[in-house]
Amino acid sequence: MINLKPEQKDLVLDYFFDCGSEEHLLGGKKLIESDPRAKELYEQLKSTLGHLDHVEPEECPDHLAEITINKLKLASSAENARLQSLLAEEEKKVSTTSAPAASTRTSVSRSFWGNFANVAAVAAVLMIVGSVSMPTFSYMRQKAWQTACNAGLYRVGSGISRYANENKGDLPSVATTAGSPWWKVGDQGQKNQSNTRHPWVLVKKGYVDGKDFTCPGRKDSISVSFTPAQRKQYNDFPSRQHIGYSYMFMCDKRAKRQWNGRTVIMADRNPIFESIKADTTEDEFKKLHISDRLRKAMSSNHKRGQMMLFYDGSAMYMKVREISGDDIFTAKDKHDYSGTEVPCDIKDIFLVP
Repeated sequence: MINLKPEQKDLVLDYFFDCGSEEHLLGGKKLIESDPRAKELYEQLKSTLGHLDHVEPEECPDHLAEITINKLKLASSAENARLQSLLAEEEKKVSTTSAPAASTRTSVSRSFWGNFANVAAVAAVLMIVGSVSMPTFSYMRQKAWQTACNAGLYRVGSGISRYANENKGDLPSVATTAGSPWWKVGDQGQKNQSNTRHPWVLVKKGYVDGKDFTCPGRKDSISVSFTPAQRKQYNDFPSRQHIGYSYMFMCDKRAKRQWNGRTVIMADRNPIFESIKADTTEDEFKKLHISDRLRKAMSSNHKRGQMMLFYDGSAMYMKVREISGDDIFTAKDKHDYSGTEVPCDIKDIFLVP
């Protein structure tokens, strides 16, 4: 149709549907302004889909990709039905008008060419809609989720920085006892039995909104902005569904360490422990052996990679789980887990649960 690279088409589509960061959308605008092919595609999208009912903008990207797909399917279905109707009408005219008299040929011709123009217009709509493949929108959805996670993790990073500045450089943490379980997410007792109690400090003390700890890529996420009364009531996130990320295993010694800027503090949920019902409804952590499959698995938040929050406050999507030779989802040299493991040394980053 239009000789653009796939990534250029994606950029035009993202700009048309207003999906992405300001920088990403600015790139789409510049491409359309500088490249006649991109401008042609943008104008065709406007003329083709501009007549669809307007959808009030939502905060990108929670459901924007789904709305986009549904709108395109609706457009394609409606235009296809219209095309079939026009073709049936012409077929009926042909079958009922065999060898027309000379006096009627002109009117029949005009009718045919009038409908031919309609048929051609509808076919053009279907061609444009059909050229936008569903994998493109799957890609758009994933990119939108990554954008949302990046923004949320950036806000978490800002909250950590403010907390550290007000607490002698320490990372958010609570007192823990050696050998305590790190998997009992949601336990509200006085004893600290979950690693998620450390990042909960940021919510409890108002440094970060609770919604920033949920990932839109997870269907089981429960996104909540906790009230002051709720923050006072809870000692931990209410459940595993309220936090879609895994946090660095924390203890007093680690909280006070000045980490390297590229140290991973938090990332998408650890895929190793997804099979463990890591909340207070389990009587005991089911002992788990790390298989080769689990050693290669990526977070289920985004399937093929994970968003990572670094000590310097930056967030990045990466298709690997090893940073400087360290697997962020395992404790070094640990092959079997019972829910109380600790990193082997201060350089061993272990994100749990």
